[in-house]
Amino acid sequence: MDSQSMFANSAGARITGGTFVIAGQSASVNVVQKSSGSGFERLERVALHEAMRDSSAREAPRCFEDTRAEHRSNITSWGRGEWKSRNARVMWMEGPAGVGKSAVAQTWSEELAEKFSAGFFFSRANGWNQPIKFLPTLAYQLAIRYDSYRAAVDAVISRDPLVLEMSLEAQFWELFVKPLRELSPEDRDAIQDTIIIVDGLDECGPINGKHDHVKAQETIIKLITTAAASRYSPFLWGVISRPENHIVSAFASKRARAVTWHLTLPLRAPNVDEDITSYLHDVFTIIRLKYPSISPSWPSEDSLAQLVRQSDGLFAYAASAARYIECGSGLPSEFRLGPEERLQSLLEPSSRLRANFSKLDQLYLLIMDQIPKETLLSTLVIIRANQIVPGIALWKTIPILSSLLGMSIPVFHNAISPLCSVLQVATTKNKPYVSFLKFYHASFIDFLTTPGRSTAEYYFDSTEVNCLLYSASIDALSGLSSHLQQLSYRYMRYMDLEQCETHEHEIIAASQFAIYIIFLLPTYSHLPAQFQPHILEKLAGLDWNAHATAYVFRALTTDMKAFINKIPKQSRSQIINQPNIIFKTIWLLLGVPVGWNYVVGKGAKKALFSRPCKLRGSFVFILKPYPMSWQRRIALYLI
Repeated sequence: MDSQSMFANSAGARITGGTFVIAGQSASVNVVQKSSGSGFERLERVALHEAMRDSSAREAPRCFEDTRAEHRSNITSWGRGEWKSRNARVMWMEGPAGVGKSAVAQTWSEELAEKFSAGFFFSRANGWNQPIKFLPTLAYQLAIRYDSYRAAVDAVISRDPLVLEMSLEAQFWELFVKPLRELSPEDRDAIQDTIIIVDGLDECGPINGKHDHVKAQETIIKLITTAAASRYSPFLWGVISRPENHIVSAFASKRARAVTWHLTLPLRAPNVDEDITSYLHDVFTIIRLKYPSISPSWPSEDSLAQLVRQSDGLFAYAASAARYIECGSGLPSEFRLGPEERLQSLLEPSSRLRANFSKLDQLYLLIMDQIPKETLLSTLVIIRANQIVPGIALWKTIPILSSLLGMSIPVFHNAISPLCSVLQVATTKNKPYVSFLKFYHASFIDFLTTPGRSTAEYYFDSTEVNCLLYSASIDALSGLSSHLQQLSYRYMRYMDLEQCETHEHEIIAASQFAIYIIFLLPTYSHLPAQFQPHILEKLAGLDWNAHATAYVFRALTTDMKAFINKIPKQSRSQIINQPNIIFKTIWLLLGVPVGWNYVVGKGAKKALFSRPCKLRGSFVFILKPYPMSWQRRIALYLI
């Protein structure tokens, strides 16, 4: 946990918590400091590397040669300073979902060459959408390019590490305005009028609906346009988004209009059909090379023209259809059709393709229809679990997900294989042997979560799916208890992807993920209304003490209180209790900090769930061992 908050140990000493571990088998909480590094090193750890332009985690979409040529030419000319007027220091390109905005943004960033300084490519489908990561990620990219900026931002973070937890407004001032004043003359010349690209701004914000993503998006627009109007920064800004109402309104302000060039990437742009035809020609050429038995004349001109018409100007449809046609080899044997048959299934009307759905949603329905009914729930539970955690966290890797859900790796892959045209099993550059799920386009997640776009059987946030995920998490936690007690060391720590080196680490991560779901899923889903008796019985029987040697995570206090309040009152005392005044007094006498504390579990299975510190509106929670020996016996007697 990369926090510079202050924790208190049982003796009352102050210990600075960097990346820390919590020692078990003790009445106290021993926080061990790991070297936190320089300000730049802290920035590097906080930056969301997956959202950067050249990240290996991104399947970066690019424009095919000669596609979107007019738009690319115009924005590249603006970005290179070839316009006489510099009043427009912000370019806002908007367009509906699926028209290829991200491909234009990626291609443009590469064509800018040295004029490109930094970028953030939001992706709601993959969890690269946390507002708090936005400015640190941009600052990190600037720091590795400009030495004097790096020195200045290093000093800012070293002086106040919690700047990385501040509001967007405070971060902008501390990470941009202040360090930019310290630039050397050489860096000041080099950075002037370079481009920062913000792609997919409409996808900024957590997908669980518990946070105000609209406010975050409006704040980012205000910061960018205010900086451009007031010359707080030397940059030109390229913002790409869907034309959501609140984004349109934010760019309609007087200040924003004065500095913004508004460009629309329309659904039916001139030559868009030609662009999609060119793209599909290349795709089919690759497929024919992959399958030599296919006729060189396939597909016919009529079939290609029909597929282009069905795309209706959406590159998202064309790309998904191309992957659907090509990836049949990854499906179960009963669905393993060849490319020719799969193209035909797209072109021929079917009763399974609901006529009142858009062409893109009809394609997604066709893909979902190919999931065997006996594995559909497993597939939806996998997607639900994957979407709970933002970013490429250790918890989202396939070994951890499969362990959490009680699936073997082959069963896991069998459940997701029918979705190969909309999601990819990917790896990171630094951990090529660790795989995770990556969705190609946000429209597929929108399809699964938006009433009216999908059908009830494919709604992945249903009560049934959430209850299955919740029950599986409790089962996983119960099953991991004995493994945790057999570990060769008696501590655990909150780990990221880079720290997962052994099977023991995977056991710890699966335990942490299960606890995270148990506490937070009820507050984000339909589960509270369905706390079924068997789930309550499982919760009451958990051995929390076995897992209390080190679970640490951050959450909003409102989320934690919501979890407690949503447990039925008649069952609450069997699952979680607040220490009474006598217990709190004894706690204080023993030198243990008393803050926001709850006891989870019963009898010898108890543990203490506490909040020792606050971090900018969120809280760090620790699951601690219950007091041992005579202290524990007194506490057990009193509660």
